[in-house]
Amino acid sequence: MKDFYKMFPGDAAFTDSTATTRANAIAGGCMPRPQIEALLPNLGVSDSTGKALLQWGATAQPGCAAP
Repeated sequence: MKDFYKMFPGDAAFTDSTATTRANAIAGGCMPRPQIEALLPNLGVSDSTGKALLQWGATAQPGCAAP
């Protein structure tokens, strides 16, 4: 998330960001791996954040994980 806060300082910029919304969709399991891989270069995140997003996307169950 540090990458996104650097790109979008301030709460409004962060929450209104399309890149942040897409990262949230990846982390929430709402995007297949090929789509994630195609999208990552356009998000402007570091390699470590990209790897984390790939991992989260691969292991997340679609939808809310809260009980």
